[in-house]
Amino acid sequence: MAGARAAIRYAKAVLSLATDQKATDSVNKDMKQIVKTIAESDDLREMLQNPLVRSSVKESVLNQVFKNTNSITGSLVNILITNKRIALLENVASKYNQTPSPVISPVLRICVNAEDLPSKCARIAA
Repeated sequence: MAGARAAIRYAKAVLSLATDQKATDSVNKDMKQIVKTIAESDDLREMLQNPLVRSSVKESVLNQVFKNTNSITGSLVNILITNKRIALLENVASKYNQTPSPVISPVLRICVNAEDLPSKCARIAA
């Protein structure tokens, strides 16, 4: 449970940073690739989960496997390694793809809370 909450927090932080740097498409692509790669490789998943494998080895492997990713994605990997949370990488990437974009969320909140939905949403969308 705590791992899931932490994964959501990391995912939201990455999404916020990607949005600020206008790199959401690139980071989204990276996160989908991370989920796919780890899901398809039992060896990679086991290595990330194994506490006996040194962090430096995990970092080296991940840098080779995901060498063509956005710098934000690379920073996420480095932070997870530094914080000894690299086992959460697949979960963070998965949660990132499930997190609503902050660009869309304010519009949805306004529409849901508005008394006169059609006119207020029409003004926002225009």
